[in-house]
Amino acid sequence: YNKYNHATVETGESDVVVETNQGSLSQTLSGTYGMIMLRYVDTDNFWSVQIYASADRCKINEKSAGSWYTRNTTTGMGWNTTGFNDMRAKVAGLNISCGIAGETTVASYTMPSPIHATGTKHGVTVYSHSDWIQVQNIAIWKATSDHQVVIRVQKYGAPEKVISLQAKLKEGTTLIGSHTFANSEITAYPTWVDLTWTLDGSEVNEITDYTALSLEMAATDTGGDKDNFLYVTDTYLKVGADAPAGGGAGRFMLLGVGP
Repeated sequence: YNKYNHATVETGESDVVVETNQGSLSQTLSGTYGMIMLRYVDTDNFWSVQIYASADRCKINEKSAGSWYTRNTTTGMGWNTTGFNDMRAKVAGLNISCGIAGETTVASYTMPSPIHATGTKHGVTVYSHSDWIQVQNIAIWKATSDHQVVIRVQKYGAPEKVISLQAKLKEGTTLIGSHTFANSEITAYPTWVDLTWTLDGSEVNEITDYTALSLEMAATDTGGDKDNFLYVTDTYLKVGADAPAGGGAGRFMLLGVGP
């Protein structure tokens, strides 16, 4: 009671995406958490992302040398209090994030240096006070794949122009994944740059027909200057030589348990 119970698996990878359905038809707001564990080294060193139903908030927690540190708190996560929630957490390099599938709000944190980078165990956590929480399934994917979306762009005008670019990869009307390139990544005229977004394993697995893929792009003027815009000359998807014709086919899955 009032303890954290962990279930982890050795994956051999420190950079992963963990997806799991957590919740219960009988859950209440008090004491209800959805939790994913990342980069477990030992009981005193790991990352834990927690979505608390009562405040609809996500906390990204670091445990190091036995002490807890909250690195990010984000509200408005969209936790469903009457059913199950498809939680998704990702750690890649210095970046860690968490959210609920289908919701726009994502909690994120950038580490100042690699933390628990030797941890290759990942999984789920259940807080015993919330014994009505159930874990329906879990999937763990490699955080990086051999699939890359490349967009060749340059920013119009002076280097101080501020603009960002959001890219959405779709198969028909189905969203495969999205990524936002910051102003700092985009060069100004006359210099072109190849922006590269590497898909994670779960995104690759969603692809079933490469011929139906499309890329939707939207530039956002974040500097208040209305004459900001981008030139785009080329966009393409790079895939590994062994990519199957039908899609991801689970090639980047490290673990899959449940329906």
